[in-house]
Amino acid sequence: MGTRRRTALWAAAAAACWPLVSCSNACPAIGWINSVSIEVEGDAGAVQRLELCADGSCSTRTADAKSGFTPVDPPFPSASAADPSSDAGVDAGAADADTWEFFLDMGAPDSVTVRAWAASGEILAEQDFPLDWKRVGGSERCGGPMSTPPLSLRI
Repeated sequence: MGTRRRTALWAAAAAACWPLVSCSNACPAIGWINSVSIEVEGDAGAVQRLELCADGSCSTRTADAKSGFTPVDPPFPSASAADPSSDAGVDAGAADADTWEFFLDMGAPDSVTVRAWAASGEILAEQDFPLDWKRVGGSERCGGPMSTPPLSLRI
């Protein structure tokens, strides 16, 4: 077999195998969940609802419905302060009575507004927070779950 023919065969084999080799660097087709912890300081027992807002949309959860997981895309479904049942989309859980954990689909807003509501409908506290996202899984190239340092909301 001549040198040209051997070179042509190697080139053809390399071209046929290239898609298999290049796929080894592909990102997996999966999603992830980002999280934000809110630590309520002061009279945490007075908080009946906690509301997390970003980019013009809010999600709210009640103190007695902190468990369950409902990821959505986009991460902040429309919710209104007048409708406390509009809590689908962002899950809120608690590690303890003073900490609320919000899980956002793959969203990572630059900032959020957090509101704490009393059972009477009074706003106990409201504060804007810039978010400092840090990757806690995945890779820079492919993405992955991120979290922020805990936010402290004083009542």
